Amino acid sequence: MAFVQTNVNYAAEYSRAVANAYPYYSYFAPIWASANSQLYKPGMGKTMYIPSFEVKGASAVDRDNLNGVFARNWNNSLQPVTLDMDREWSTLIDPMDIVETNDVATIANVTRTFNEFQKIPEMDAYAASKIAGFAGAFGGVDATSINSSNILTCWDNYLEYMTSQGVNRDNLRCKMTPAAYKLLKQATGMTRFIEVTNGIRDVDRNIARLDGGEIMEVPADMMKLARVKSGYEQAELQKEKALREIENATLVAPFDGVVANLTAQPYHMASGSVPFCRIIQINNMEVEFQVLENELHLVKMGQKVEIVPQASTIGALQGEICNMNPLVDEKGLIQVRARVKGNAGLMEGMNVSVQIHP
Repeated sequence: MAFVQTNVNYAAEYSRAVANAYPYYSYFAPIWASANSQLYKPGMGKTMYIPSFEVKGASAVDRDNLNGVFARNWNNSLQPVTLDMDREWSTLIDPMDIVETNDVATIANVTRTFNEFQKIPEMDAYAASKIAGFAGAFGGVDATSINSSNILTCWDNYLEYMTSQGVNRDNLRCKMTPAAYKLLKQATGMTRFIEVTNGIRDVDRNIARLDGGEIMEVPADMMKLARVKSGYEQAELQKEKALREIENATLVAPFDGVVANLTAQPYHMASGSVPFCRIIQINNMEVEFQVLENELHLVKMGQKVEIVPQASTIGALQGEICNMNPLVDEKGLIQVRARVKGNAGLMEGMNVSVQIHP
């Protein structure tokens, strides 16, 4: 039999090391791992009461009067903290699945995947929503629309408020979306220093701390939960609604002029059946007059006219015919309009005499 060359069957190897794409790392780990998180944990009951004290300050010593009278100068209070989120997760792995996946489908691997893609993101979202909810009671919600020009001013206002509340700047942690972080890097007035060492021209534009406060980017979808929980989203919608209502309530004339026959009054409901006002374009006024139909051949478009108001204080004005109504009424008259050059104190509805120049 003749030899025929065929494809080689190569061996395949399956790694036991799991490589999930982009595992999630906690953005709120320092808060979850803070000292209070270790001190206060659910124990025997659902509600825990955390004690705190307040005391009176020191007083001046009076060495001439030792009366031996003492009073209690302290008070205690209890803050109730109730467990309001209790979650669990479990799974099942058949022993044969472990064997037949070459020890990949193990409890350790599945649990680690759960922690990285479910547990930690959920804990961070919960932390963001709770902290944002506290903002409404502690400092309020700022609905200012930030940009590169005002973001540092907003930041300074926040620092001023927190410092006034006795919060040390070294304990401040700021979480912001990538879009806000980008604005901070582009902020007007931000001073930057670029250090080049060892001949390596690496430029690091990260902003890890600003004025003592720690800054960290947080995914936008997580911060959206915080916006909803804090009431910021609702405040933003109310602001947009108010702006729309103001825009819809604003009357804008298509030309410049003066207001006449204004019927509405401040703080009164306007009527939908009565005209609100009239706008008179005083710099482009027209005179309306009539000519007999047997004189129509003497009148043409663009013809010069002289307009004399009956008010003795106003002299003669010049104009030209700009419109001729192509209709003869029952009295044999035709409506003609002439545009006045200038104004010279004319008012809407004035009586004038018109002389047509040949």
